[in-house]
Amino acid sequence: MQRNYELNDNLENKIFKIILLFGIIISLLNIVIKALRYLVWVIQMAYININGNAKLKISMNAV
Repeated sequence: MQRNYELNDNLENKIFKIILLFGIIISLLNIVIKALRYLVWVIQMAYININGNAKLKISMNAV
């Protein structure tokens, strides 16, 4: 009986670790996506400044 309880506890521990790992991965992905969006925004702003493209500026404001 005691052994069965230990196995069950171990399984719950593994599930908790997996959920925690997924949470960390998702939060890191979120940070990476925000950084990429900022980078794209900076590149587009530089592109607007070089070419004076107003259409691109309007499309960026919508995001």
